[in-house]
Amino acid sequence: MILKTLLADLFPFCASSIPADFEDGDFGFVEDGESCTLISYSGAGGDVIIPSVATKTGGDASTAYTVTSIGNLAFRNCPGLVSVTIPGSVTSIGDRLFAYCTGLASITIPDSVTSIGELAFFRCSSLASITIPESVTSVGDSAFRACSSLVSITIPDSVTAIGDRAFWGCNSLVSITIPDSVTSIGDCAFNVCAELAFIAIPCSVISIGEDAFNSCSSLSSVTIPGSVTSIGARAFENCKALKNVTVLWATPQSVGVSAGVFENVNLAGLTLNVPAGAKTLYQMHEIWGQFGSIADEI
Repeated sequence: MILKTLLADLFPFCASSIPADFEDGDFGFVEDGESCTLISYSGAGGDVIIPSVATKTGGDASTAYTVTSIGNLAFRNCPGLVSVTIPGSVTSIGDRLFAYCTGLASITIPDSVTSIGELAFFRCSSLASITIPESVTSVGDSAFRACSSLVSITIPDSVTAIGDRAFWGCNSLVSITIPDSVTSIGDCAFNVCAELAFIAIPCSVISIGEDAFNSCSSLSSVTIPGSVTSIGARAFENCKALKNVTVLWATPQSVGVSAGVFENVNLAGLTLNVPAGAKTLYQMHEIWGQFGSIADEI
């Protein structure tokens, strides 16, 4: 996956190698029975409304196809794109769909969409907010990576996992709501979200990936629920604004904590809040025992 991300950085202009079966206006489509997939856009940008029906003309005949998906790279590197409206007939958004659309400020995703592809909004640096509809069940790795103007986002309770690098480099992100349907937070999911001051991890989460909150330099407090069984290496590295960490395991042995989880954080100046009666157990732990103050009043 790291290689795929690097290739996206190195080759942002690579278009789909699939030729269009027909064109309708500024859009190119591939047929699939009575439906079709939008695979290319040749317009100048601005405010774009994707049609729900595309018409193929030839000679005296014309055939109408329902637009059900938007393919990989369809709008890649279109800096003039300002807003996009996706029709209710579409169910999937492809990989790197809007990658490098640096002017994209607004997008409407209908509640027919069930999946958002990898790197779908990669480096959409003007996108300040987005609403993911309740129909979406999967958000691809790096889907919103480097959306540097993104301030807030709400993830619906239909999503079960936050992918690797999903919000990496969203350095304007102030708040995010993670629903209690999410069971895993991927590697580097919120890496370098420098303005993120608080995050609520729901009791459904089982695993927190490596570098998940690395370099969240404004993060001042975090509560880790008792449902979490593993925390990856460097998960909270460089979170130098941390003041309070609350953990809800009855014993520290209930969770696997990788080395360096709080690398470059002055634990001696932090308060660790633990369940009542568990203070001594945490004081004896090789990682949790490094906290300057441990309170067991939960």
